Amino acid sequence: MHKRSRLKNAYKIKSFLVLILYIIFMLQIACGTTATNDPAIYFRFVLDKKNGLFQEKTVGDYTYSLQYKPSAYMVLTDNESFPMNTENFIQQEKEYETKQYYTFRIKVASDTQHLDIVTYNLNSEQEYNDRVHYLDNDMQKDIFLVCGKDTSTVSSFIYDKSTDLNDYTSFLISFPCSQNIESNRQFIFYDKKFKSGIIIFTIEAAAIANTPTFLF
Repeated sequence: MHKRSRLKNAYKIKSFLVLILYIIFMLQIACGTTATNDPAIYFRFVLDKKNGLFQEKTVGDYTYSLQYKPSAYMVLTDNESFPMNTENFIQQEKEYETKQYYTFRIKVASDTQHLDIVTYNLNSEQEYNDRVHYLDNDMQKDIFLVCGKDTSTVSSFIYDKSTDLNDYTSFLISFPCSQNIESNRQFIFYDKKFKSGIIIFTIEAAAIANTPTFLF
């Protein structure tokens, strides 16, 4: 009898916990957020244009795109091939939360010859050298991030000299402001080489809040 009573109590506790988890899940959905422990699902959400963390626009001869990268995304990217435990994941995520991370990309909008932004429409070797120097050194000085009332300059800047399958040239950029700020992020590029003027992307706070929580 005692054994049966214990089993019955254990079943009640288990049912109660399941109910609590279900309520939490439904509350997350109601608030526009969900959770996942599947990296593929998480990556797919972050990279999907309709979720607002990736944006793209064409101005003149060039197409620009911006990818906002949450802290969990950064940890998963860094450890794609390595096993992690929960403690390490949480620690790395906290470290990434102190900054904001973006991939900014540029490509020639309608180029059938697959030229990159350095070699497109060149007039001289000097112009080539000027472009390389600008992309390598000076471009980062023309990029800013506005979060609420604060404007930040670039903290780290990596110019990836290779191009991807879509002929994009990529720049990996971070800013010294917390990911926990509850305001829109306005990424601003004051173009001085491609005759596109001022390029502005706005990543809305609601889009960031709707990003699934990654449960490691």
